[in-house]
Amino acid sequence: MSAEMDMTELLVREAARDLVARYNAYGDMGKIDIQTQLFAPTAQFEYRDGNEQLIIEGRNEIAEFMRSMQRRWISESTSAGNSAYVFHSATTHIIDVEDESHASGQAYVSLLRATGLAEWGIYRDEYVRLDEGWRFARRSVKVVERLGAASG
Repeated sequence: MSAEMDMTELLVREAARDLVARYNAYGDMGKIDIQTQLFAPTAQFEYRDGNEQLIIEGRNEIAEFMRSMQRRWISESTSAGNSAYVFHSATTHIIDVEDESHASGQAYVSLLRATGLAEWGIYRDEYVRLDEGWRFARRSVKVVERLGAASG
């Protein structure tokens, strides 16, 4: 592998890591409009939690789903007398570079709420480089376990 290819691969990997970090941070800060701009205009978002499975397409629909999740978390937390803050953390992020404009990845995700670890799961992503920068072409979120930490 040439030094030029090595640098390209490193840049793609760093862009994918940054994309995942921004997705988590913007969502946690409630900046849904900015968060959903991290998706390609025709991106697909899949959410699986137990028997619930949703497949959503396009930024507007993804934004509405994110807002509904935000409302749910706020309601769950405040009804239990807890802070509504949430903190997502992605770890063990594996990135496979296809070429200088396409990559895929997988990461573990954990969600902390006021009472501690609330849930964990897996992100499975497809990344694409557009004129506006790196974006999610597809994101799949699978909740593996939920602890009910919002209610203490």
